[in-house]
Formats: sequence, C-alpha cells, structure tokens
Amino acid sequence: MSTNTETDFAEATACQVSNLTAYREQLSDRIDDLIARRDRVNEQINGLMAFLRATPGDHGIKLDESVQDPEPASARVFEQTTHDGDVADVAHQVLREVGAKDVHYVELADKVKARGGRLPDHKPSATSMLNGILNADPRFIRPFRRGHYALQEHFPNVNRSVGERRNRKRA
Repeated sequence: MSTNTETDFAEATACQVSNLTAYREQLSDRIDDLIARRDRVNEQINGLMAFLRATPGDHGIKLDESVQDPEPASARVFEQTTHDGDVADVAHQVLREVGAKDVHYVELADKVKARGGRLPDHKPSATSMLNGILNADPRFIRPFRRGHYALQEHFPNVNRSVGERRNRKRA
C-alpha cells in the first residue's frame, strides 16, 4: 500500500507543479503586457513634458511639482536633440526638398523619423513634439491651414502662421 500512496502523492505533486508552472507563465505574460503599457505611458509623459519644456514662453500651463519625470534619461535625449537642432534641421531638409508646398505634420514626423530624426516611437508623442519644435523655430510657418508646415523662405509674404493667436486689445 505504501507504493500506491507514494505514486498518488508523486502524481499529485507533478500535477500541482504543472498547474503552478502554467500559472507562472500566465503571470509572466500579464507582467510583460503591463510593462509594455507602462512604457507607452512613460513615453507619452516624457514627450509631453519635453514638449512643455521646449516650448518657449509661459502659456499658462503649470507643471505640477509632484509630477516627476519617470525616465529622465529619455528626456535628456530629447533636450539634447532639440538643442542640437537635429529634429528641426531634418524637418528643414525635408521641407526644402519638397519645395514651395506645405506638408501635414504627421507626414512630416514620419519623414523626420525615417531620416533618423530622434522622435519617440509613439505617434502622438512624436507629432506633438514635432509641432512644438516647429512652432518655436522661426524657419517654419503654417502658411495656409493649421497642421501643415512649410519653410518661411518659400513664403516670404506670409507674416504669421495660420491659427496663431492674436493679441486682443482689452477695453
């Protein structure tokens, strides 16, 4: 009888090990999914914070002091990129090749990334960062419609970008 009991115990133990191993795999998959989600959120936060830092002037937007940059290294990469003018220079090169046409910012962001401009992989972050960079650089203008950029040198008669806020006189 002892061999029967030992066999039953060994089978039950093997079954439990198998179940726990399968459960561990499920947990690992869920952890991987959560890490990927967290990375996407961190990328969005970094993009938005870098955009706010790169945009000159006070736009009435205050960063909450309790908000911490979750990955300061990636923000440093963005700051280095914008200070070096890498993204703006690549966008300038793309628009110069296009000629006297305006290009939508999503298409422009794709072309900048394809040429090695350092923008985040997540599309909303990349396009919002590119918008911030181009709006702050006097070489670029939105000549005809919002969201479409061109070079100021191609449109010398355009005094200001479409959609730019006007200073209103208060009575």
